[in-house]
This record gives sequence, structure tokens and C-alpha cells, in this order.
Amino acid sequence: MQHLFAFFHSSSDASIQVHSQEQEVAIALGSNVGDRLNNFNKASRQMKKSGTGINVRRHACLYETEPTYVTDQPCFLNSAIRVVTKLSPHELLLVLKEIEKEMG
Repeated sequence: MQHLFAFFHSSSDASIQVHSQEQEVAIALGSNVGDRLNNFNKASRQMKKSGTGINVRRHACLYETEPTYVTDQPCFLNSAIRVVTKLSPHELLLVLKEIEKEMG
């Protein structure tokens, strides 16, 4: 099981509209399958090149945690990033879910 973005599920049939005011947003990231570090790097690159104006500003330290609830899976590598975007929270979620889907 791989989790890249800590958000709730949302429908992907909404259109994306860029708003005029930039907002600073923190996004929690986690991965526990494959090359976990590469998953972080790839997700960050995908956000930067998504063409939707997600500008990654800072990365937090990486840390490893034991899985909770479903414990028969690998440990998670976790972090957070700070981005600046003009997207609304819902629109940002749609973009992040699409990146997560593309990454498998």
C-alpha cells in the first residue's frame, strides 16, 4: 500500500481554475513501497511540472514510522513540503490525487 498525499478522496471530474491570490500550503507525504526516497523526489518533480502553478518552497526532514492499523506492511517514510499555489484546496487536491494515480 502506498500513500503519497494525506488528503481525503475526491471526485476527479471537476475543472481546475487558478485563483488570483497565492496561498502557502503544507502537504504531508508518505510512502512505504518501492524506492521510498525516489517516490518523494518524483512526486515533488511532478508537482513542479504539473503546469498548475504549484511551487515547492521547502522540504521538511524525512523520518520513518511504523505502520498503524494495518501493521503487516513495510515502514513508512514521511515528510512534508511547503508549497505556494493559486489553486483552491479542492483544486489542489485534484492535482495531487492525479499525481498519486500516475505514480501508481
